[in-house]
Amino acid sequence: MHRITCRLGALSIACAMAAGAAGQGPQGDGQRERFDGHQVVRVNVRSMDELRVLLAATEDVWSHELGVGEIDARVDAAGIELLKEAGLEARVLIEDVQRLIDAEAAQIAAAGGGGGDEGGLRGPGWFSTYHNHAEISEFVDQLVATRPDLASRFAVGNSLQGREVFGIRLTSGVGGTEKPQILIQSLQHAREWIGGATTMFMADRLLAEYDTNTEVQRLLDGFELLIVPVFNPDGYEHTWTSNRLWRKNRRDNGNGTFGVDTNRNWGYQWGGEGSSGTPGSDTYRGTGPFSEPETQIVRDFIIAHPRLVMHLDVHSYGQYILSPWGYTSALPPDHSLLSALGHGMEGAIEGVHGSSYLPGPGYTTLYASAGIAPDYAYGEHGLLAWTFEVRDTGQFGFVLPASQIVPTGEEIYAGVKWVGDWFLDNQLFLTLSATPTFEPSVPETVGFEVRRGLLLPDLGSAKLLWRVGRSGPFIEAGETDLGNGFFEATITPGVCGSVVQVYLEGAAIGGGMVQFPDGGAAAPIEFSVQTVTVLSDNAESDTGWTLGVAGDTASSGQWVRGNPNGTIAQPENAHSPVTCFFTGQGNPGGGDGAADVDGGFTRLVTPAIELSGQTNATIGYWRWYSNNGGASPGQDVFRVEVSDDGAAWTAVETVGPGGAGTSGGWVYHEFEAGDVVELTSQVRVRFIAEDAGAGSLIEAAIDDMVVRSRACEVCAADVDGNGLVSSADITFFLGAWFADLSSGSLTADFNGDEAVTSADITAFLGAWFGALVEGCGA
Repeated sequence: MHRITCRLGALSIACAMAAGAAGQGPQGDGQRERFDGHQVVRVNVRSMDELRVLLAATEDVWSHELGVGEIDARVDAAGIELLKEAGLEARVLIEDVQRLIDAEAAQIAAAGGGGGDEGGLRGPGWFSTYHNHAEISEFVDQLVATRPDLASRFAVGNSLQGREVFGIRLTSGVGGTEKPQILIQSLQHAREWIGGATTMFMADRLLAEYDTNTEVQRLLDGFELLIVPVFNPDGYEHTWTSNRLWRKNRRDNGNGTFGVDTNRNWGYQWGGEGSSGTPGSDTYRGTGPFSEPETQIVRDFIIAHPRLVMHLDVHSYGQYILSPWGYTSALPPDHSLLSALGHGMEGAIEGVHGSSYLPGPGYTTLYASAGIAPDYAYGEHGLLAWTFEVRDTGQFGFVLPASQIVPTGEEIYAGVKWVGDWFLDNQLFLTLSATPTFEPSVPETVGFEVRRGLLLPDLGSAKLLWRVGRSGPFIEAGETDLGNGFFEATITPGVCGSVVQVYLEGAAIGGGMVQFPDGGAAAPIEFSVQTVTVLSDNAESDTGWTLGVAGDTASSGQWVRGNPNGTIAQPENAHSPVTCFFTGQGNPGGGDGAADVDGGFTRLVTPAIELSGQTNATIGYWRWYSNNGGASPGQDVFRVEVSDDGAAWTAVETVGPGGAGTSGGWVYHEFEAGDVVELTSQVRVRFIAEDAGAGSLIEAAIDDMVVRSRACEVCAADVDGNGLVSSADITFFLGAWFADLSSGSLTADFNGDEAVTSADITAFLGAWFGALVEGCGA
């Protein structure tokens, strides 16, 4: 996973030198390269000069990318001394790399190739240690021989040096021969041994549990799983015979360096940011897209399997679930779906051993990486694709102890089962693009999306159906197709106090009609019509915001308004084009930490918002916040506060230091102002971004603030939600009351006593007559 990326043009020579050294090594002459006295250290790089020193001290950068901030690197004794002389503080992650490698080798020798036959199909003993290419191949044959009804071996092709790239197909005889397929691959990067162990663990567990686990039965009855455990057999063999830390394949580059990074060699957006044209670099992309036999044969395999719906690429380390794109910070059309499923897998994984995995787009969650497998699978073939970066987070790095094979396998196995189950339950994915707000009798544009699930959508069938109130027919809104699965429709709501009910509909190609929510007209989404927009500010013009306040302490990264230049931490685009408020504008192509928040805090304050006379007000905004990079990731917070006089401030939201919303991405948040301050003519909101930890990489942004007030109170007797109290409400209520008696539901529990009785009729009629007398809803 970790690599030299050389994004900084001014460092090209130094990068080439450091990367070139990393790209060399023994060429399979039987002499294993040793790393005696080498350590893996974490250095807080504060300047370009310090970065040059670090690059001079190391042959092997393990961090995500080069720049100001936190960098992990393997250094020998001379490198350690150079760092000390330069005054760079280095925190030791791995005290002795060779000792770790020697311990691993001793463990493998002691295990004797596994052993033990208790437990699962092959027994947990096989997973007590790591195995080479030949042993994995033999294990696949043993699995097939044990369960020929569920497993078969297939050939993908041959590597550069002629080794077989093979796989195991897992499926039952139930469900026919045209099932959707899932491709799972590992060991693109040779030193990431835990990847191959994880995919083989999943294969073993699926076969062992099929007869007794209904969840596994459903998965293999519904899918073909195609597992390719050793994508890069030449490089993997090299890690066993010559250099345990080898990453690439074994291409002779003709200049004394060896290897192409196959996960920069895929043809979709090949050659872009996060890959290197220097042959010695660990991210060397090759002479052209698909220049390597390994990527060619798997590409052809994907093309030859049109029933594929999903692609999973298993790597280490860091504990991430990365979706497209890797090559750009722009979000893909299916981001809402990829995000929902990524978070679903995260929950399933965390539920096994409590391990935390961070989901999100590769570029903004981790680093730029053009020419990678998931981008190709998604961009060229429309497969839903993710990279799993499995254990750990740096304690052992690429030399993960064999004792962690089983727990790692168990948690990734849970994630794969979860996403497979989701596919089988969902032919399509329908969702509203954002939560609409309805003002009385004012047309509102509602955005929605139609995405693939197990099947592809018939986009011509997409519909939004709506009605005012809770009774009467739904009508189609008259949708506009915006392309790429995005639609919008205009709804004209009723009077203040009424409700709008909405549901979505779309047909799956080869399937049936899908509705969201499930149940469609019987269980629609309901919105209240009772808001008036007090303020709407999209940051496209200067409306009096204060960008930085006297007393702010940040030395860089102060708030500005404009079109941001994207980094791994800062957005490339405003939430709505073109401008937004954000922390610090760096130069295009500059370092990720060149203009982030440093040395303290910086404040952004709204102009005064006139809310006097309002009975209530909702303040909403889109925010971006990233604190998961740099030398102290996950240590800082982003604060939002509100005031009714500009002097006293009350906290309404704190983002971080960990959890959701700390790795970039636009997130909507709103709060009820009247719950925390008086509604005066001097209400203000301020946003505080702070760098409290040395070397943190902190970026924040704000866009599209909206302040809305509810213009009326809803009449309790208006149970049909049309904004009027009439005899229709009596009919509606009695219908619900009798239905509840049959179903046991509490829809007609008007008096709130958790029971539906005649007392509810009495309470309702009292409210109904009271509304007529008082004029409520008339």
